[in-house]
Amino acid sequence: MAEMRRLRISKYNLATAPTPATAALLGAGPFVLCVDQTAGDASVALGGAGPDSFRRMLAAARAENPGARILVKTHPDVVAGLRRGLVDPADAAGAGAVVIGEALDPWLLLDRATRVYTVTSQLGLEALVAGLPVRCFGLPFHAGWGATEDEIPCPRRTRRRSAAEIFAAAYLLYARYADPQTGAPRTLEETIAAIAATRGPAGRATP
Repeated sequence: MAEMRRLRISKYNLATAPTPATAALLGAGPFVLCVDQTAGDASVALGGAGPDSFRRMLAAARAENPGARILVKTHPDVVAGLRRGLVDPADAAGAGAVVIGEALDPWLLLDRATRVYTVTSQLGLEALVAGLPVRCFGLPFHAGWGATEDEIPCPRRTRRRSAAEIFAAAYLLYARYADPQTGAPRTLEETIAAIAATRGPAGRATP
């Protein structure tokens, strides 16, 4: 987890440097981060959520953080024009939120966010890796263990698990890693180092 933080490794590692306007927005002070997802994302439906979950997420972010800036991270597939997002622009405007329509390095946001609101996005787990408080409006695999604040209970998850335990389950016990060129097995540590080696300076740029 510390190495992912140090090397700024994420599920998405092809982000470009922010535009000057977005860099200025990020540099204007701390903010609450809300995470959009794509229509048709199976993790939303299977996580007991839907479009209304995103409305409630935005409303809660505003009600629970009076006076705070609220930024909405657009999904990279939406930025690329491949999918439609689930955060309604009218709902975002009603919550006083600013939607970031760029494929940013998620760590540019996690470095500055004070709290993260998600539905079922894996960025919620990455926010836990970053040490941030996370509130979930759906039931992803990293929710229901006591590490996140959850809107949907999961009665069968009766044990309390730390962020480190959830990370270990997902990244070490469950996952298998392979060299993309040879198919040979790799460790997580080798995979993190390989991803970091392929990222250009723009992907690590900070405003």
